[in-house]
Amino acid sequence: MECVSHNKKLIKDITGVKSGRLTVINFDHCEKGLSFWKCSCECGGQKIIRRTSILSKRTRSCGKCKFGSKPADKNPKFKNLLGQKFGKLTAIEIHRTPSGFSWKCLCDCGKITISTPSRLIKGIKTHCGCSRKKPKLKKKTQTENLKGLIFDNYRVINSSKKKNKNSFSDAWECKCDCGKISILFPWELKKSRPSKRCKHCFKDYNGGSRNIHWNKNLTEEERLNARNRRLNPLNKEWVKKVYERDGYICQVTKKTGNICAHHLKSWHAFPQNRYEIENGITILESVHKAFHDRCGRKYNTPEQFQIFVKNLTREQIESFPTRRVKRLLTEKEKSVIIDYIINQIKYGNI
Repeated sequence: MECVSHNKKLIKDITGVKSGRLTVINFDHCEKGLSFWKCSCECGGQKIIRRTSILSKRTRSCGKCKFGSKPADKNPKFKNLLGQKFGKLTAIEIHRTPSGFSWKCLCDCGKITISTPSRLIKGIKTHCGCSRKKPKLKKKTQTENLKGLIFDNYRVINSSKKKNKNSFSDAWECKCDCGKISILFPWELKKSRPSKRCKHCFKDYNGGSRNIHWNKNLTEEERLNARNRRLNPLNKEWVKKVYERDGYICQVTKKTGNICAHHLKSWHAFPQNRYEIENGITILESVHKAFHDRCGRKYNTPEQFQIFVKNLTREQIESFPTRRVKRLLTEKEKSVIIDYIINQIKYGNI
């Protein structure tokens, strides 16, 4: 093979080499150590292509003409399906594609679709999609007419517009004995349970001695002195008065935030002083927790609180957070959670 000189460099001449529809005409130029050659295509066009792309036959046409070394009718694998019918499809025209050719087919419904010859011959493609099976929709079950019926404490008044997507059943407006209206589904009305009551009167029905957690051994005075603020109105009033007296400000740090009312004489050891305003002081929850962690609970006195405050430094007083701080998990707690998740994945629960 002869060589072409360019800037005192010899380049192998590839004039006349063919790659698909391309034929090399002559050398064009060099760029970044690579040689580029001018090529002519069978369609009449010309293109400058890199030498390595020609020799490896990576580029086989100019890109403007339709790809393929032979037309469809001269291809040995070509089968003329023109006019033939496959199910609802009739082949009417050849359709060129970059990878070969397909057939344009006319469906009985009037739509045109494109398919490969193999799919038509094997019977895979028989329609344009008009005969595709549609998914069967669940038939809506006819709901019973429950209007006027009584279910324990409910009386059905009228049907509601609310619908349940899963059971395809309508809801009903029901009136409770307390006078409030609730919207319920038939399965909720027919569900067997000891008492069917609305959310408005259930608390009254399930409260007091009817509650399963009712303790018969407690006296009324002990229940009244319950520590829970929601159940003890006296404690709630005492806390409010302590807050108002101190201006809702912590008396240790002089800050506002998540505050609480602390009993100087403990609730457990001094029951006679529980609701005295002088026995209370407003402090932050973080200060309250630090005091009980250091001095214990149940048997606290005012002297203990005074000593605790005196021993606090200025840095410690400024470091108390005014808001609740989320506790970080320890390494042991993290390992337990990870083991639990792994076991759930192992048994297919997640």
